[in-house]
Amino acid sequence: MANSGGGVLVIGLDNKGNPTGFDPAPVLDLDEAVVTDRIEKYTGIQFDAFTISEQTKKGYRLAVIFVEGVSIPI
Repeated sequence: MANSGGGVLVIGLDNKGNPTGFDPAPVLDLDEAVVTDRIEKYTGIQFDAFTISEQTKKGYRLAVIFVEGVSIPI
């Protein structure tokens, strides 16, 4: 995703954009530094141009991961 200009991952919606009722707590509880370390483990790149945040839709909690684009492919 970063290689194509960035994007957004929304966890807790189905393919039609409706809330699934999935509990996003495990994703929201992730430490972004730990995720960065895991990305480096598999890519050799210290990529930290992302954020994990909580959003809501129709009263349901969602986990949203915003990923920035990169100029050099990972």
